[in-house]
Amino acid sequence: MEIALILQPDNHAAVALDGAPSHTFDLRSIPKLDLHKPEVAGIALYAALFPPGTPARDALRSAGRILLVAGDPALQAIPWEYAHDGETFLVLDHAFVRGLPADKRIAPPALDGGLHIVAVPSNPLDKDIRTLNIEGEWQRLREVIEGVPAGVVLERARPPTVEQLRSRVADGRSRIVHFMGHGSRHEDQAVLLFEQDDGAPHPVTAREFVRRVRGKVFLAMLNACISALPGRTEFSNLAAALAQHGVPYALGTQFSIDDEDARALARVFYRDLAHGAPVEEALLQARLTLAESKRPWAVSVPVLYTSLSEPAPGFPRVEGTPAIRDPRPPLEVFALPRAEGAFIGRVDELRAAGAHLTGDSRPRVLTFHGAGGQGKTALAREAVERFAHAWPGGVYAITLEDLPTRERFAADLARLMHVPTEDVADPAGVERRALAALGQRRTLVVLDNAETLAQAVERNDAAAQRLAELIREHLPGPLTTLLVTSRELLGWAGERAIDLGGLPDAEGARLFMQSASLHEDIYKREAEQLSAAVGGHPHGLRLLGGAFNATGQTLAQFIAEHEAHLLKAEDRYKGEDHRHRTLYACIETSTRHLPDDLRDLLSGLWVFHAPFEPETAADIFQPHPPSPSPQAERGSQSVPDQLRALWQRSLLERQEQNTAEGWVLMYRLLPALRLYVQHYLPPVLDDEALLTRFGAAYAALARHIYKERDRSPHAIYIAQQASVDLTRGIAYTQGKAKGYYLLHWGFVQGWLGDNVQGLKLTEQAAEVAREIESLELENLALNNRAIIYQAIGRVREALLLFERVLKINRQLENRAGEATTLHNMAGMCAALGENARALTLYKQALPLICEEINDLAYRATTLNSMGGVYANLGKKARALVLYKRALSLFNAAGNHTGEAATLNNMAGAYFALGEKACALALYEQALSICRAVGERNGEAVTLYNISFLVDTARAIEMVRQARDIWKAIQSPNVQLAEQRLAELQRGEL
Repeated sequence: MEIALILQPDNHAAVALDGAPSHTFDLRSIPKLDLHKPEVAGIALYAALFPPGTPARDALRSAGRILLVAGDPALQAIPWEYAHDGETFLVLDHAFVRGLPADKRIAPPALDGGLHIVAVPSNPLDKDIRTLNIEGEWQRLREVIEGVPAGVVLERARPPTVEQLRSRVADGRSRIVHFMGHGSRHEDQAVLLFEQDDGAPHPVTAREFVRRVRGKVFLAMLNACISALPGRTEFSNLAAALAQHGVPYALGTQFSIDDEDARALARVFYRDLAHGAPVEEALLQARLTLAESKRPWAVSVPVLYTSLSEPAPGFPRVEGTPAIRDPRPPLEVFALPRAEGAFIGRVDELRAAGAHLTGDSRPRVLTFHGAGGQGKTALAREAVERFAHAWPGGVYAITLEDLPTRERFAADLARLMHVPTEDVADPAGVERRALAALGQRRTLVVLDNAETLAQAVERNDAAAQRLAELIREHLPGPLTTLLVTSRELLGWAGERAIDLGGLPDAEGARLFMQSASLHEDIYKREAEQLSAAVGGHPHGLRLLGGAFNATGQTLAQFIAEHEAHLLKAEDRYKGEDHRHRTLYACIETSTRHLPDDLRDLLSGLWVFHAPFEPETAADIFQPHPPSPSPQAERGSQSVPDQLRALWQRSLLERQEQNTAEGWVLMYRLLPALRLYVQHYLPPVLDDEALLTRFGAAYAALARHIYKERDRSPHAIYIAQQASVDLTRGIAYTQGKAKGYYLLHWGFVQGWLGDNVQGLKLTEQAAEVAREIESLELENLALNNRAIIYQAIGRVREALLLFERVLKINRQLENRAGEATTLHNMAGMCAALGENARALTLYKQALPLICEEINDLAYRATTLNSMGGVYANLGKKARALVLYKRALSLFNAAGNHTGEAATLNNMAGAYFALGEKACALALYEQALSICRAVGERNGEAVTLYNISFLVDTARAIEMVRQARDIWKAIQSPNVQLAEQRLAELQRGEL
C-alpha cells in the first residue's frame, strides 16, 4: 500500500491511499517523541495514519509493504517509523519505506552480482568538525561482515575521497556504499563530508555524489553519530536527497544509535542481503532483532528511502567466505604506539603534516619537534595511519631510543621492508639491499626518539656518527622521506619542522576528562584551568587524569594541591627544563596517590627499554618479591593486575596485537617516565639484583622463542617487539647461562633474517662453550652456525660444519642429534647436486629418526626429501612410492602444510610421467588445503604449477592470482610470475 501525505492549511495534513483520498489529521495531535517511552507518541502517529473507519485503516489489514510519500519537509521530519498500534510498532509487521511521488520514481536495476560493499570511513581534519572514532566504526563493520556465511566482499576506500569511492565502484554495478562519517548542509544542500588527500574536509552534495557513482550504487547506507532531533538531522535529509537524485535505496538513521544496536542492525541486515533477501525484507528482519534491544527506541531508528517504482529483488547468493579488501601499502609501525583512547587535538599539526606528506613536492626530512611527553610519537602514528596511502612503497618505523649500530639499523630496516637477506652474511650487502628497495617507490621511514642520535653525534660517538651518516646521506631522496620525532632539531639539509607545544585549554580539558573518565562530576571550566596550569602538556594531563581517578577529592581540591606541587617542582627539579619540571611534577602527583605495592613495582620498571609482556615482568618481580616497605600490603594483586592498574593511571602505555594465536598484550614505559622512575623514585631493589633477574628472565624468554619459532606467531611477534631488551639481557648473565642465551637468541636473529647478528652471537656462544669446556654447547653452536651458512648460500661451508657436528654427536652418543645432522647433511648434498651421497645419508638418517625422534612429520619430511632426490635422478616411480608414504604420515600427524607440499611434489612427478589429469587433480587438492590453512605461499606455488596444465585463459588467471599473492607477501617469485604471464599473453595474441 502507498500512503501519501499532503500538507494542508491550518496545520492539517491530507492522507491519500494508492492515489485516492482517505482522511485528514491535525498535526497538533502528534506529541513530541520521548525516546524512553516511544510508544506514547507512536500511538498518536498510528492514529494519524490509520484512524478507524478510513480506507487507510481497512487496507492495512492486508498490506505487506507500506510506502510512505511525504513531500513537504515538515511532514518528512515526523518520525513515522514509531507508529504503534497499542501492541507493537508498525515497522515490525510491515516493510516500511519512504518513497518519492510516482512521477519521479525509477525502475529497479538488475542485480547481476553478489553483495559487494564499499566502505567509506571518513574523519576529516577540521577544528569545527567533531572527531569520530572512525577506526572503531570500520573494525565493527569488518567484524560483522567476517561473520556472514557467504561470498560477500567488503572493500575500503583509502583515502576516503570521492575519487577513491569512484575508483572502487567503477568496475562493477549495484554496489552498496557504507558511509561512516559526518553529514552536513552546504549552501542549503545536504552533503556528505568526504576527505581530501591531505585530510581536509570535502563536502560532497547529494547531486555530486550521484554524478560520481551513477548507475553503480544500489544502496547508500549512512552511519554516523548525529543529532537526536527527530527527522531534522542532516542524515535523514541526506538519505532523502540521495533518493531524490536517483539512488535506488538510502538507509539513514534519525537518532543516534548505540554501538551494540548498530552492530546488530548491520549484522542481520547484511546477513539477509547476502542470502538473497530484498533490501526491504532485510531491514524488517533487522528491526525484529532491534526489538530485543534494551533501548526501546532502537527498533525505529533506521529510516529507509527509495527512488524505485516497485521493490527491488535481492542480490544473487554467492557461496563462499567473506573477502575483506583493505588496500593499503605495507605498514610496519609497531614501534609507534597509538594514543590511548581517542586521538584528541593537533588538527593544525596533522593538516600541516598532510600537506607535506601527500603533496607532489615532499621534504627530505619532516620533524615533529617538541619536549618530552608532548605526544610526538602519537602524532606520528596518527599521521602515518591517515597518510600512508600516499606512500606506495610503504611506511616503516624504527625507534632510536636505544641507539642501534649502523649494521643493526640496516638489518632492522631490511626486515621491516621484508627485503630478503637470508642469503647475505655481509653487513654491507644487507645495507645495499635495503637502500635499493627504498629507491623503487615512494617510501616513508619514521625515526622515533631521534634526539638520542643527535646527542650521541654531539658527543663525537663514532658509532653514532656512522649511523647518522647512513641515515642522513643515504636514506632521504627523491622517493624517500624521513618522518622524525625528536626533542631536538637535526639540522639536516631539507629538514622541515612542525613544532608541538601544549594543547589549547579546551583540547587539554578534553584529554584530561577522557583520562579521568571514572568521574562524571567534572566541570569543563575547571578542567581547562588544570590544563592551563600545566601548559596543556598532553602526557601530564593523562597522568593527572589517572591520579584524579584514585582520589576522593573534588577537582577544585585536586587542582589546588597540584598547583602547590608545581611551585615546589621549581626547586626540586632545577636541572630540568621547564617542560620536564612540569611533567615531573605531574608524575610526582600521580605516584603520590599510588598504593605502596604499585609504587614498588613501578620503581623497578625502568629496567625495560622495549615493550614487555606481563608474564616477563612477573618472572622478574613476582617469584621472589623484594621486601616491601612497612606500609605495603604486597600480594594483594598479581604483577599483571598491578601493570593494568599502572596503565589505567597513564603511567604505562599498552599495545595489543592480534596474531594467528590470539591477542598479544605488552606494556611500555615512556622514556621521560623511565628517567624519572630511575632517578627520582626510591628503589625497592638495588640495580645489580634487578638486572640479574632481568637477564635471567630474558634468557628464559630467548629459550622459549627458540623452541616455539616454527609454530608460534606469538613468539615471533614478541621477539620483534622486545628485540632491544633481548639483546640487552645478555650482558647481565654469566657462564653456561650466558652461552645458551647467546645460542638461542643468535639463532632466532638469523631465523628472522639478520644473519650478521645471528652469526656474531652464535660465535660468541661457541667462545663461551670453549671457556667453560662444554662440548654439548659447542656442538649446538656449530650446528646453528651451519644452519645460518646454509641459509645464506654457503652450502659447502655448512656441510663441513655439519660433518664436525656429526662427529661430536657420535662422541656424545646423541643419536637424535646424529639423525638430525645426517638429515641436514643430506639436504646440503642434494642442494650441491650430489644426489648419490644425499640418498646414502637419508638412508642412514631414516632408521635413526624412526627410533629416536617421535615426530611423524619429521619422518614424513625425510621421505618427501628422499622422493625429491629420486625425482632428480629421473626415478619418478620410486619417488611416487616415497611421496605416498610421506603423505600418509603428514595426514596422521595433522600437518596440512606438509600434505600440500607433498601433493605438489606428487603432481610434478605425474606430470613428468605424462599423466596430466592425475597431476591436475593432485594440484587442485593441494590448492584446497593451502587455502583452508592460510598457507599463502603454498597457494601461490600451486596456482603457478596449475597454469602449465590448463588452457591459456585459465592459466593467465592462475598466474595472476599467484602474482598477487606473492606481491602481498613480498616474495621474490613475483618476477617469475610476471615472466610467465608475459609468455602466456604473447601466446594468446
